[in-house]
Formats: sequence, C-alpha cells, structure tokens
Amino acid sequence: MLRGTPPPNAGEWHGANIQVTAAGALPTVRGILVQVQNAPAFTSASKATFQVGTAGSFNPAASFGTITLPGNLPRNLLFTAGNPASIAGTPEPSTGGVHPLLLTATGTNSSKTQNLALTVNEAPSIVSPNLAVLFAGRPGTFDVTTTGFPSQGTLAVTPGVLFYQDPAVGMQIKATGLPASLQADNRNVAGLNTGTLRISGTPASADVGTRRVTIAAFNTVGATVTQTLTLQVLPFNPGSSANLLGLWTLSRDRSNNVVVSLVLANNGGQPAQNVTIGSVRIGSVSGAVLPGQIPSIASGETAAVRVVFPPSVGTAGAGSVLTLSGSFSGGTFSTAGRVVLP
Repeated sequence: MLRGTPPPNAGEWHGANIQVTAAGALPTVRGILVQVQNAPAFTSASKATFQVGTAGSFNPAASFGTITLPGNLPRNLLFTAGNPASIAGTPEPSTGGVHPLLLTATGTNSSKTQNLALTVNEAPSIVSPNLAVLFAGRPGTFDVTTTGFPSQGTLAVTPGVLFYQDPAVGMQIKATGLPASLQADNRNVAGLNTGTLRISGTPASADVGTRRVTIAAFNTVGATVTQTLTLQVLPFNPGSSANLLGLWTLSRDRSNNVVVSLVLANNGGQPAQNVTIGSVRIGSVSGAVLPGQIPSIASGETAAVRVVFPPSVGTAGAGSVLTLSGSFSGGTFSTAGRVVLP
C-alpha cells in the first residue's frame, strides 16, 4: 500500500521500484508508475472592484481547470467561464455594495473553490424629497436619505468644513443654511457615518417662513452631489381645530414625468381624520395621487403624498397653476399657487 500526501505541484507520472522478498527466495524488484494529480489552485486575487457607470473587467485564473460561477452577478455584469474566466461590464445604478461570490475551478478529477468579494462603488445620490416641513415651538425631525457605496463608515471622525478623502469614513452629508434652532448629523451612536442625515430640533417662532438649505453628500466616489432643500417652518396653533395646509416642490423623473412632492401639514390642535385628496391639477391636467387617502394626520404632524403628471403637462420652464383640494372629517382644504415646470 502506498500512502502519504504529495507536495504541491508534484502532479505527473513518477517511477518507483518495489522489492518483494519471500522467505528462502531471492528478492524480486518490480518497477511501477504512480500518477500524482494536482488539484487546481486559484492564482488570481480574492477581491475585485467595479464602479457604477464605468466599464470594468476582472479575470479569475487558476493553475489549471475551468472556472465557473454558479451565483448571480450585479446587474449588467457578465461572467464568461474559462481559464482565465471573465467578469466584465458596466454596473447599473443601485448595485453599489460588496457582493460575495463563490468561484469553482474544476480539473479532471478534483476541484477547488474561492470566495471572491466583488465590490461595486457607487457615487452618492440624494433620494429623499426636497421639501421639509416643521412647526414652530414643536420638536421635529426630517431625514435626508442617500444611496451609494461606500455608505456605512468604519472609521469615526469629527465632521469638519471639508470632506475627508478616505472611503472608510463612509457617506459624508452636510447641511448649510439651517436656522440655529436645528442641527444636522448623519452619525450613529458609535460615531460612524451612515447614509441618512437627520435634521432635528425645535424651530423658534422667528424661524417661521421658507429657507433654502443646501444638502451636500460625498463618499470619495465621483464628485460631491447637492440638493436644494426647501425648509418650511409653519406656525403651530394647538388651541385650534384641525387645519390642513398643502405645500409642494416639483421635479422630473427618468421618464420625464413631472413629480409633485406634496406635504399635507396639520398645524391645528386636533387630528385630521379620514383625509381624502380629491384633486391635484396643473392647469387642466390631473395627476395620479398616491396615496389618495390618509387615515389620520395628527396635530403638529405631516403626511407625504406623491403626485405624478405625464410629460404632456408642459415643457421645462413653462408657467402654470397648481390647484389642490380635499376633505377630512368635519372640514375641507384647498390651495392654489403658480408653479414653473422643471
């Protein structure tokens, strides 16, 4: 019996002589051939990096055999089996993150696996509405949310005027133009950055009105992105009945639809029950309202509504009038205002 562990890369035919001796007989020597087969070994790195919107490629390789990938890749990346194999393409938006993959190199009689960490970096996008409504004298919060990778930080830092150029810091988000009564921070309890900036505080009566706040986000991938956030501070009347006010901002989506980010704010002292948005129009065109009904808007609280208009509502820069009407238990609300189409 032959036994043992061949050293690495010893795969080939090996000759050996075996001597057999029986009692009272002359020794007999026989030559044999022993085949040692190598197991495949990966020779490529166990990490690969791509970036959303940028063409890239990575070639997994092994000492021999065919490399396959049983799992799925991020959208718009293609795997081609072989040796070397190929991962290539341009990752689509919203695919940012670390994607764990398992490669397999298969030889004639053996196989080997490798864990591959495929990282897709993605520049930041600010995806929350560009309208925030708070009430004077009442504590409130508004969350600015982002997408992109890296997002969650692994290195705690003290926010400064400038952005850090280290991806370990994660998503860095700043707000400029807030009143002194409000603060903004996107760090968690461990002091690490997250992809959400929380604006919080209790606006003063002197803050009633409209402000333009600049939101900036940066994660070392691409350039800094910004959003102009309309901050509306309303007076709060706790001694009055329910009173609904409609406020809005306009934008375009990827299909060129006009999207109205509508906020219904109750600055009265009683809840508004069974709220129904009856109509939202730009000129004579009605929009698709979601949700069309809201069970309740508490005193000093808001509800967000999305209204989508087709591109035919008008071209960018055209002026029009937005009208809103609806009802709630025991009352109605309506408002109108001039808008410029985005």
